[in-house]
This record gives sequence, C-alpha cells and structure tokens, in this order.
Amino acid sequence: MTEAEILKWAKDNDRLYPFDGIERAGAIDGNVVYAFTTTSKEPIFVGLPSFILIRNGKPELISGEAGLKLLDKLNHGNSKLN
Repeated sequence: MTEAEILKWAKDNDRLYPFDGIERAGAIDGNVVYAFTTTSKEPIFVGLPSFILIRNGKPELISGEAGLKLLDKLNHGNSKLN
C-alpha cells in the first residue's frame, strides 16, 4: 500500500482524528509501521501511542498497551513483533 492509500484508509475508517497525517516510523519483522503526525502548533493530548501497522498488505490500528510494545520495539531495533 502507498502512503496515500493508508492515509485514505485512516480517514475513511475514522482513525485519523485528532491528527492530520502519517509518516513511516520504521519496520518490524517485514511489516511497515506508520506514526500519526500533525501540522498544528497546538498541543494534542492523546494518551497511549497509536500506530498503523501494515501486516500482510492490510492496515490495522495498534494502540494501548500493544502500541507501547510496538514503540519499544521500534526504539530498540527489535525486529520481532509479538
């Protein structure tokens, strides 16, 4: 999937708010991970991290504790996603 297709998926499935964009954050075990972005200069208080994981060519929202684990794996270069 292209970044534009993933962004459209996020918009169409109400997964984007309060953000307005995405960017590639890395890859885990061959699956691409996208982080949410914003062009706003105002603070956004959103809670636990959320990502879009492209697994088997399909996007899925990863959030909550799973988002924290994914963030840890991205930060530590661990290539295995549980």
